[in-house]
Parts: sequence; C-alpha cells; structure tokens
Amino acid sequence: MILFLLILVISALVQLWLPWWSMLLVAALLSYLAGKSYTHAILSAFLACGIVWLGYALMISGSEGNLMTNRVAELLTLPSSWLLYPISFIFAAVTGAIGAWSGFAIKKFRQ
Repeated sequence: MILFLLILVISALVQLWLPWWSMLLVAALLSYLAGKSYTHAILSAFLACGIVWLGYALMISGSEGNLMTNRVAELLTLPSSWLLYPISFIFAAVTGAIGAWSGFAIKKFRQ
C-alpha cells in the first residue's frame, strides 16, 4: 500500500514537469527501494501509473469540454471518445509495470 501511494503521488507530481516516460523511472526507483516482491512491485506500479493517467485524462477532458478528447478519438478512428480513457489507463499501467519489474529485477540481481 505504501509503495502504491508513493508511486501514485510522486508520478503525479513528476508528470507535471517531465515527459510521459518519467513515471517509468519513478516506478523503477521506488520498486528498487521499497518493493517486497515482483507481484507487489508490479501491481502497485500498474495501478498507480494507470490511475495517474486516467485522472489526468479526466481532468483534461473536463477542462476542455471534450474538445481535445473528441479530436484525438477522431484522429485514431475510434468509435467513441470514451475509449481513450481505458486506452490511456492501460498504456500508462503497462509502462509503470515494466518500470517496476525492471527496478525490482535490478534489486534482486544486486543481492
């Protein structure tokens, strides 16, 4: 739970200034430092990073009045703009999980 909250908060803050892939680095570093097992690290990062991007997507959609969401959905030829939300969640969640897996693998390798 602590790892999940750390990744959630730090990723959300880092995403304000750094590129999208910075959440991968946050997940890797925190999984290296605080991960208890592969499953713990990967699931914590998967959910935390996915929730961060889902939250940002909903905030952008609310502030823009769905204008940007509709345009991106049209660009990707999606039948509905609401499909962008699960796609964003999955993309960020998998990215975070890969980072957590890498960080915990380095931890195990160094032991």
